Amino acid sequence: MSRLSKIKNCYALKPDFVLRELGGEFIAVNVHEEQADPSRVVFLNERCCFLWRKLEEQCTLAQMMEALMKKFGIDDEEAEADTGEFIAKLKHAGMVE
Repeated sequence: MSRLSKIKNCYALKPDFVLRELGGEFIAVNVHEEQADPSRVVFLNERCCFLWRKLEEQCTLAQMMEALMKKFGIDDEEAEADTGEFIAKLKHAGMVE
């Protein structure tokens, strides 16, 4: 059984969270917090930024994985692992519903 089959198929970013670039690094933060809560700040690499954009487009997990494989030339196992870790990170920070 795949890791992604254990989590729901579609997630939505909560509207309070946005992607910001700071000195070449990308982070996801709550726009309404004056001082960022470290437990709710997520640092994103290039693949995670790509997946964030796919969430903004309301893609399913399968669509996200397929786009990731096409964009980065990776196999389905790596795409599944990357997508699963990305979603878990966002869930932990309370950024998706």
